[in-house]
Amino acid sequence: MKRRLSFVALLAFFWLSLSGHFDLLLLSLGAISVALVTVLALRMHMVDRDGHPAQMVPRIPLFYAWLAREVALSSTAVLRMVVNGKYEPAVGRVRTRQLTPLGTATLANSITLTPGTLSLRVLSDEIEVHSLDQRLLQELQEGELPQRVLNFDNPPAVNTDA
Repeated sequence: MKRRLSFVALLAFFWLSLSGHFDLLLLSLGAISVALVTVLALRMHMVDRDGHPAQMVPRIPLFYAWLAREVALSSTAVLRMVVNGKYEPAVGRVRTRQLTPLGTATLANSITLTPGTLSLRVLSDEIEVHSLDQRLLQELQEGELPQRVLNFDNPPAVNTDA
């Protein structure tokens, strides 16, 4: 029930932020459209853990800030490689370690958002990646991105025994 209410609240907020109008007619039409989309999403069974990941909302700002930092660092590294002409394209695989399809999709999209790397194909427990340079691929394979996405999707349990 909390997920459904969160879904309705998110749709209403999204509609209000896009319309910016608060007269009675437009608010009524917005309420009708939110109700219609909610009914359709519920009938299609899309308001579930993957379709509306409300449990991830508190972790989004920290993950996005970290990812933005990584994108900036990678942009600088790619710029240096291209300007110097010293890069060697490579294709390899990154082990996912993700527990959910949403986590795998988040990892693949994060790889593609990072300059110099591109997710080519998602396999059962790996993602095939093209990178501008072998070092970028090695960073993905040994780096912290897969673990960060795993923690973003499934945070580690807090020990309350202490």
